[in-house]
Amino acid sequence: MYKETVMKVRELIKELKEQGLDVHDEYALESNPPYVALYYSEKMHGRKFLELVISSDCGVKEKAKEAEFTRVKFHEETVLSPINLKNLSSGDEGPINRQVKIEELIKDNVVAVATMSYNKVKELYESK
Repeated sequence: MYKETVMKVRELIKELKEQGLDVHDEYALESNPPYVALYYSEKMHGRKFLELVISSDCGVKEKAKEAEFTRVKFHEETVLSPINLKNLSSGDEGPINRQVKIEELIKDNVVAVATMSYNKVKELYESK
């Protein structure tokens, strides 16, 4: 059975919102590599739970929403059970420093990783 591994930024945001998650997006298109940051809560500072690394030819927000992402970076304290993934360090400082490459994920697992990272950031924020 074929499992879909390609997912667009807007598809993931839609899936997360359909689950009732309060997701807000910000586009860092000038970064190298460019990425889309997803936040828990509209008060974004300190509440990032995911970065979706996209190709460098997505120069405008509308084009970036339609982009397929190649890596997912998530919160360092996210527990990925029961998903068994090869977890790579991104080399970044800060809490969003674990990543997986998309070819290792099926679409359902992308949503699961995003949801687990969202829940971890929400838990950490609400415990302050």
